[in-house]
Amino acid sequence: MQVPVRLVAVLRPHVHGAVLAAVGVATVVFSASPFLIDEVADYYELGLSSAALISTAQLGGFGLASFGAGRTLAGRRHVFVGATLALVLVNALSALVPPFPVLVGLRMVAGLSMGVTSWMAWAMVFGDDGETSEVSMVGPMVGIVAAPVIAPVVQLGGISATYLMLSLWALVPLGLAWLVSVPEVPPARTELSGGPGDSARRSAGAVRHRPVPAAFVILISLALFSAGGSSVWMFTAVFGEERGISITVLAWAYSANAVAGVISARWPAERGPAGVWVAATGGLALLVCAYPNGTFQLAAMALWGFFFWMGLPAAFSLLAAKSRYPEERAGDAQAYLAAGRVLGPTLGGLTLDYGGATTLGFVAATVMIGAGLMLVTTARSGNKHTEIGVF
Repeated sequence: MQVPVRLVAVLRPHVHGAVLAAVGVATVVFSASPFLIDEVADYYELGLSSAALISTAQLGGFGLASFGAGRTLAGRRHVFVGATLALVLVNALSALVPPFPVLVGLRMVAGLSMGVTSWMAWAMVFGDDGETSEVSMVGPMVGIVAAPVIAPVVQLGGISATYLMLSLWALVPLGLAWLVSVPEVPPARTELSGGPGDSARRSAGAVRHRPVPAAFVILISLALFSAGGSSVWMFTAVFGEERGISITVLAWAYSANAVAGVISARWPAERGPAGVWVAATGGLALLVCAYPNGTFQLAAMALWGFFFWMGLPAAFSLLAAKSRYPEERAGDAQAYLAAGRVLGPTLGGLTLDYGGATTLGFVAATVMIGAGLMLVTTARSGNKHTEIGVF
């Protein structure tokens, strides 16, 4: 539980410590999903695609909150405290291992609370490469210790012990927010058409600028990237166990992935085209699924962290550069990423149930490479700041 606090001391970021700690806690919660899906499938006697609904619901809530928070909320202390308190409570209730539909509902609420706090963090730094790198590094740094801690808890205590542990972790940002006031993040605004009633909506703070075409293409690319990646990543533990890899070794592979992510998240030099890294990650997805060798899977999982965290901050920087109002795209970026992650586990589970691992590898790689090509093309285009009527 001390890891997020220590990260704050080591990084000394501009972002408030409680908000940064919440990003770390969200990483821990999401890191638990690959280990829990098999447990949930066995406990409730479900198929993989059904068991993956715990991840789908959690990410669905995260996406809804990421998309809606910037449009409806100001990032004030009471909002943050309420969201983190909700995460503590729903994790504790999940530890009771309720009926499966109730568990799915609880995981959606957990996603909503994490979406609000993550939106606050990214809204504070979006468009600033240095601060974006600081926030980007929290995920992989926490991920180094998350998997080795989660794996034995899942193995020894099952679903109940895992969610109880996640509830305790969520106390860290709650405690920090309780002690120190969280800076306010102003609400994002939607561009109005000039029709009747616009004056009232403008005075009520409902004005927001729509994404320009280039920014919208980047957002779609992010959604495809996360959909393809999560369709494979959520089942890496399942692949590993089928190939004879112990849960302990898999946990260290997740840690190696996080270590590689730390290196790339804090990369000091030019990252290069975001689309190249995104497409290369698609190649790793194919390797994880289609090559029936545990050693290759472990190596690809570790390298995945480096490619992913080279590509994602570069894509964020590209989105900021192609946007007229970059601060308004922060929540959008998180929402589109979350939307992709909502589709990913369901896509992966269904493909595994009916087509097998190799089929999933080719499907995921096609989606991710396509996303990479879209980013490369958009990066080479000019900045045409004409707003479009989408969201």
